[in-house]
Amino acid sequence: MRAQPSELMEKIKLGIMDVFFYIFPGILVLFSQYLLYIRYYRPTLYIFEVFESINLYQMLTLLAIAYFAGLMIRQITYPVFEFMAKRIWGTLLSKRKLTTTSLQPYEAALVRIRHESPANHATLERWSALRGMCYNAGVAFGLIAISALGKYLYIVIRYWEAEDLNGEAGLGVLNEWLAIFIYAVILFFLSMRRAITFHAWTVQSIISTLNMLDGLKPSSDSQQEPVEASPQTPEV
Repeated sequence: MRAQPSELMEKIKLGIMDVFFYIFPGILVLFSQYLLYIRYYRPTLYIFEVFESINLYQMLTLLAIAYFAGLMIRQITYPVFEFMAKRIWGTLLSKRKLTTTSLQPYEAALVRIRHESPANHATLERWSALRGMCYNAGVAFGLIAISALGKYLYIVIRYWEAEDLNGEAGLGVLNEWLAIFIYAVILFFLSMRRAITFHAWTVQSIISTLNMLDGLKPSSDSQQEPVEASPQTPEV
């Protein structure tokens, strides 16, 4: 017997890391590639028309492909984030006393926090997920910018030679492709910059939680309740 759509949705269990870290950036990656295949006229309207015709099974397939795409781009997104952070925002990193954009030096601390302060570890996971989402999405926006610019130049060259920029590829359509390129570039830099903010919050939360745990004195005759650290939000 064929499963109903509602039953399929109940079986799908997605954590916050999956949604933010993989699925959302993966959808943007698919969108960047889809831009290369759609027709020239009104790309945004065409995309909305396509999404309106998607049923639930197609959407689930799309989410699965997006998850895989988000998982694969992880191999290139962090190096891009590390390069951008050090080359463009190196002064900001130094000001916040961040010697690295990696969380690897804090692995032992994260293990300790997971065992001794589960509540704080859950908060750290959220910061880390948002951090990863931002630099993954940033690279995806970069791919969108490249696709939009490539399509824009292709239309200009093809129709310029045919002296037909008033038909299917009119100036209004060209401006729409150019607008997609500009917005994608802006979102690329904003996403990378925001990833640094979430990185700073994560590191400061780790340090604050460790200081809290080191300050707790175990009691022999009573069990202490877990105390949640409240680090100050860094101004980044």
